[in-house]
Amino acid sequence: MSAGEAPDSEAADQRLVRLLAGAPGLSGRPGRQRLQERIALRLGPDRRLYLTEYDVEYLWFGALVEELAAETGGLTALSRAVTDLLPGSRQALAVARLVSTLLGDGRDGGRGGREPEPEVPCSPSRLPEPSPVAVPGPEPEPELALRTAEIRELALAFGRDVEASLLLEAAGVPVERIPTGGVDAVTFWAEVSRLFVRGLVADGRRRVLAAASARFPANPVFASGRGR
Repeated sequence: MSAGEAPDSEAADQRLVRLLAGAPGLSGRPGRQRLQERIALRLGPDRRLYLTEYDVEYLWFGALVEELAAETGGLTALSRAVTDLLPGSRQALAVARLVSTLLGDGRDGGRGGREPEPEVPCSPSRLPEPSPVAVPGPEPEPELALRTAEIRELALAFGRDVEASLLLEAAGVPVERIPTGGVDAVTFWAEVSRLFVRGLVADGRRRVLAAASARFPANPVFASGRGR
């Protein structure tokens, strides 16, 4: 594996975050709150999740997956909570399969190799079991999108104004395509990531991280842009 490539487990993380962020019924603050409460219920009595609220929904789901991956049984609780809220849906099945992939890579608080146990809805009235459905088509290539940690680090190091624009120009982004508007730095870089996924520039994620690493060579988050 070359220095700029991500292991399969990291790619599965990003697919899971995108799937959750795009799932109907989970978007918006009410949807996120329902999911958070259901996960806490699945984790066990008196368990609560405390997450930072982000204006960019993708970042909130990224923080959720990171938190649950470090929690024993956390990813399994996530899979079950999504099934509770979206029973029989394509999204619930896809989440369960991605969680199984992450469990096989040793995630979920170190409980590697274990797949989610059979679903038993925790509400008093039993929810219908998921029925076999078609698996969604291939997700967009994970390495086109900036990861959550990279968005945060770029926002901290370069902000959203002159320094950010100079960095993007160095990475080959046309000046006229650089996002504008009165947004915060995290939202700015999240929009840059979306433009990379849509094909604004070839290999945009690696190129912007390489340019950032040239300015901050000791920064481990930017280091993935080197070596290609």
